[in-house]
Amino acid sequence: MNYKYSYLARNLYGSWNKMIKELGYIPYSQKYKKGYYHCKDGHIADSISELIVDNWLFENNIKHERRKKYPNSKKDCDFYLNDFDIWIEYFGLANEDHNYDINIIKKQ
Repeated sequence: MNYKYSYLARNLYGSWNKMIKELGYIPYSQKYKKGYYHCKDGHIADSISELIVDNWLFENNIKHERRKKYPNSKKDCDFYLNDFDIWIEYFGLANEDHNYDINIIKKQ
């Protein structure tokens, strides 16, 4: 869910999408094409990777929200853990596209 895991996936599998495929899921065919994936708790995920994260949170009884707005901002986070006041950004395409990386910096 952070850069360390993305880096680990790339070292072990060659890329994030190859790891997703190895896990039995279908990776993105286009970098910025948003999907519409139904999570077990009724949330909608934009990618298979977000689906995996959301389902894991649900299966482990971790209360969470999707796309909670940051205070005083138009930007939102990918996941917000209610009981812990933790904001989670999932940067699944980090280091794969320059414009995506610029958006990461802006969000941070």
